[in-house]
Amino acid sequence: MKFKYQFWQLIFVIFVGAAMCIVAETTKEDLRPPFDKSFYQGTVSIHVNPWWRPSRLRHPEEMGGPNYAYKKHSSSEEWASCMEETEKYGINVWQVELVEPHIGYWATFKEMLDQAEKAKRATRLSIFLSSLSPTKEEAVTHIIEMFSNLAPDLKKHPNVYRIDGKPVVLVYTALKRSPEEWHYIIQKVEEKLGSFVWLMNLWDHPLIGNILDTADYVHRYLPCFDGISAYGNWTETQQKQFYAELGKVLKSYPNKIFEGCVQSTYANHYHTGGVAPKLLEKYRNGFDIVLSCQPDSLTLTNFFDHVENSLLLPCYEREDFMLRYTQYKLSSWNKTPFISEKEPELILANYVSVLLGLQDLDFEISCFPIDHPCKEAEVTLEIYNTSGEILHKFPPFSMDLSQFGVTTFSLPSLDFYSERAIVPQLTYTWNHQNYKMNYNPMTLLSPSIRPYMMFWSRSSKNQLTLNKPLFPWNLSGAIAGETKTLDTPFCTFTGDLEIQGCNSTLFRIMRNGLELREYNNRPSMKQVTALTLPDPAEALNWYHLEIEDANGNRYQTLPVWVVSGKRPGTVKMPILEANKSIREIEVEAVRVPFFYYPCNEDNNKIIMDISGHFHHGRVCELNVWGSHLEYTGYYHYHNSPIRNTANTPFAKDVDGKGMLKLDAKRWCTFMGGTAFPGSATYELSICPDKIGEEMPIVCSGNQQIELILMTDGSLKLIRKGRSELNGGTIVNAEIISQTRLSAGKWYRIAVTYDLKTLKLYIDNVCEGEKELYPAYVIQEQLTQICIGAVRPWGRKENEKYYQGAVREIRFYGRNLLPNEFLR
Repeated sequence: MKFKYQFWQLIFVIFVGAAMCIVAETTKEDLRPPFDKSFYQGTVSIHVNPWWRPSRLRHPEEMGGPNYAYKKHSSSEEWASCMEETEKYGINVWQVELVEPHIGYWATFKEMLDQAEKAKRATRLSIFLSSLSPTKEEAVTHIIEMFSNLAPDLKKHPNVYRIDGKPVVLVYTALKRSPEEWHYIIQKVEEKLGSFVWLMNLWDHPLIGNILDTADYVHRYLPCFDGISAYGNWTETQQKQFYAELGKVLKSYPNKIFEGCVQSTYANHYHTGGVAPKLLEKYRNGFDIVLSCQPDSLTLTNFFDHVENSLLLPCYEREDFMLRYTQYKLSSWNKTPFISEKEPELILANYVSVLLGLQDLDFEISCFPIDHPCKEAEVTLEIYNTSGEILHKFPPFSMDLSQFGVTTFSLPSLDFYSERAIVPQLTYTWNHQNYKMNYNPMTLLSPSIRPYMMFWSRSSKNQLTLNKPLFPWNLSGAIAGETKTLDTPFCTFTGDLEIQGCNSTLFRIMRNGLELREYNNRPSMKQVTALTLPDPAEALNWYHLEIEDANGNRYQTLPVWVVSGKRPGTVKMPILEANKSIREIEVEAVRVPFFYYPCNEDNNKIIMDISGHFHHGRVCELNVWGSHLEYTGYYHYHNSPIRNTANTPFAKDVDGKGMLKLDAKRWCTFMGGTAFPGSATYELSICPDKIGEEMPIVCSGNQQIELILMTDGSLKLIRKGRSELNGGTIVNAEIISQTRLSAGKWYRIAVTYDLKTLKLYIDNVCEGEKELYPAYVIQEQLTQICIGAVRPWGRKENEKYYQGAVREIRFYGRNLLPNEFLR
């Protein structure tokens, strides 16, 4: 026994020694001075972009329109006014983004400080630093210049966030430089300006898809920093993996700040990315994931960025569910009282749109605890069409109002494929009284367009009650749920809407969910208005009226539909069901989306869509970053301004027909929602300048669909399998044409997919086909399409280019037959 004891004792010593060696190798010497992090514990911060001023209102043609909680701020107090809003929900620090070498926003940072001090706000400001200079020496110069402009305030201003007298800086771009470079930069800055507390953003591109490298990054970088934070856009699975690994690693660094990030931004700008949340579930679970790791502090990404569509979108109410839930979770985390309502606070959430078949109609009802003896409500969810006729009624259920609770419901979307949209409504009985909430905004049922991913959310505490109208609202006589065929663009909007007990501050006429016309400071919506409407062309449009009060609460009418009559009748098309089977349905032709770009006019760099969907593309030059037609893959209305060029790509052929000339410096990009997730057709005419070099013709954002002109003049069509994040990797189908193309000659190319077979056509002749079944997931990563370039991801550089001309481009949301192709 003694021998066994000595043996195991020896093994233990060897094991401990080996472990110490590993720690010695992985945990580097701490290069930062000690500090007391206790003051930082319990901090709740939010990222703030100084260029998105609260008084800077968006317009319908920019970045998806005004889908945000409307509030007008005086420029003299706009930042302080926003601080008052965020403080109500437990947020006490703003992390304000400053960018070097573009150092101008230090003045806005100072303006925020001045407004906060004047208004006696409790919010503190820290710096969220983007360091973009090419070299560490340049970075030092620009950071010192920027911080020097703020030096007196950083040292003494009451609204600067300091620990032990040291201003706090979170480095957004930490992983863009090596640890050694950051040690050099921090050392030089502190030699000049004194000590700071430096946090690093540990969620960045090098970690994407490789979560288990987290430990390596922590061990390499954290000795150069005082703690970690995060800013990003991750899935729930990634967040779990990231924080499970991070929680273990940070036990080796008890004196460093551990700031956990609750991800609230779903739409990622500038490329094909984004996360598909299941209504409110992702945000709720995000809190639980982070808090389970016992962080010192929390940060939220991000309620201020217009480009990421996160300015209180997707809930589209000023008191967003995310804010209210933040307040609820922080009350338990910080052990402070939760401010409960005296009456039921129920929240109904539904998607903005769904893809028929593959996506279910999901609904979520949440309740917050209330301060009232009656702690139970009987709740019923009802589903209507856009005429207000009931389609489905779920059985009543009981909700416990003594605590936060969630109840979910789901319906197969194909059960309602003949409907253009569905409208949910909540009724409930509480304290012996019956209540009916207003209709939630509708869920669009699309047979073939990439879903918006966003959701609507409306709370019972924010309901507007209207006086009973004398007559229903109408669009030139057409009432809710009806279809108006637009013989003339001249129409009238007649409403008889008035809020009980108070005046509205604003009302809108909305088109396709976006603001068409706004009326301020009107006591009611009792008026008739004559307007000239945009031509719907071959698209399906919808209009509704909306009232908003001073608190950001809204009432929205049911819609009136508008068409031109150019696509009458019905069509049959295949739909992928959630159970992986393929089913043919018959739907109105006008409901099937398509985008059509004749390229027959000189529109500078805009590639004009004349389908009626306003899904314009653009000719890109060198870099796709910035000035997009739409920055996100979440909306299909792409109509914002872009920079012009003196070097227009437009030209005319010898026959006088227009075309776009593409080369190694110019290609076509069609952003968010272009590639269709189900059956589809891709058409275009091409005239290559040369043969003998491999050149891309069509490429989706992650190379899942590629059409390539080969060196021998043949066309190769490739369909790759779906993979995470940056794209397809495995070739599922490949077709090579028999026809060989010649330089200087026009060819009509078409690709069709009916969920079973992929086909390639040249001049209406089928060149080959391959059996190909779907991956049984929403192909959201297909969103972006390039013509004339291979771009694996929106922000990466192109790999190859096409040289030649293109025209008559059309992307269609079902598989067309050859007799339906453009000629």
